[in-house]
This record gives sequence, C-alpha cells and structure tokens, in this order.
Amino acid sequence: SWSALGHSYRPKALYYETRKLFGDVLISMYQNGTDYEVFVISDKHTNEQGVFRMTLRNTKGDTLLHKQNTLIIGANSSVIHARLHENELRGLPRNELYLSCSITDEKGNTIARNQYFFVKPKELVLHEPGITMELSKEKDTISITTRHFVKDFYLFSDLQDLGLSDNFINIEPGQTIKLRIGIKPKQLSDLKYFSLYHSRVSK
Repeated sequence: SWSALGHSYRPKALYYETRKLFGDVLISMYQNGTDYEVFVISDKHTNEQGVFRMTLRNTKGDTLLHKQNTLIIGANSSVIHARLHENELRGLPRNELYLSCSITDEKGNTIARNQYFFVKPKELVLHEPGITMELSKEKDTISITTRHFVKDFYLFSDLQDLGLSDNFINIEPGQTIKLRIGIKPKQLSDLKYFSLYHSRVSK
C-alpha cells in the first residue's frame, strides 16, 4: 500500500523518506540540459558554514571524480552550489554510476547528504554488498559498513519492531552508518537485512 505505517504501526520506506524531506538543510540534484545542477536549500533563519563534497563513484566503490570546498549556507535560501557537466561523464557507463553530495560541519557531523542516479533503479548495476554489522555493547546502536554500494538497505527483525532511528537507506563503500535501536535485540543474529540487490537475487 501507499501508507507510511503498517497495520502494527511499523514505519515503512515512505515514513523515513518523508521525514528526510523536512530537514532544515537539503541537497537536491537536477538535470538541466547538459548540466547536472546541485542545489543547497536551507530553511534555517541564520547562515551556517560547512564543507561541501561532490563525488562521482561507481557502484563497486571506485572514485572517478571528487570536488570539495567550503560554503556558507545562506538563511532561507536555495542556490545552485555545484554543477557536473555531461562531458565529465563521457565514456562512462551511466548504469554503474552515482553522484554523491554531502555537507558536513566543522566537527565532521553530516548536515545533509544525497545521491543522484543517472538511470532508473531497475537499470542500476549492483554488486554483492559485503555487509558487516556490529552491535554496540549496550545493544542500543548498530554500525553498518559495506564493500560495495548498497541501495535501499532495510534492517528488520522477525521478532519485534526495532524502533530504528533510520531505515531504507543507501550505504556507500567506506561509509559507516550508525543506527540507534529503540528496542534492543538480544543478539546480532536477531537482525536481518534486505536491499535492492537482494530483491534481484532472491527471484
């Protein structure tokens, strides 16, 4: 169904995605002719400084292009902060690429993050993720890393709703995602996961 919550009030993908859309600072990508424009949008009432990173990668995890600079995020603003030109993609298979953009503060905390895909999800080439998960000693946080790009990672348990801080997420190679768990599992084996890649190989 199109509902954001299941019959037992378990959040679905729509719930998490809608929540992200209401962030104070957003990154949005848009194709305009031969340019891919990266917008930085802020609903904050004050300016904020950050570090902007734009990386073109393939789904295996190779970095093909990287740009970085500092920026002032203007209060109540929507500006084009970066562009990727069509020429920079010449000769590269679009179905293996994604554009990753992020903004971090001076302490390295993520202010905003987003990815842009050059093809539809069903056309995206994905590889066996090589996911590693580690449960904290207190069992209230789980850390997730992956060898290859993972699209729409879904963490769940057959035993109970986990009350996760986030879910249905994209995970990039080398990135460590930490999720808070509201209802603690007894052990790591109680947790299961699924992704777009797994939906294909399970058919």
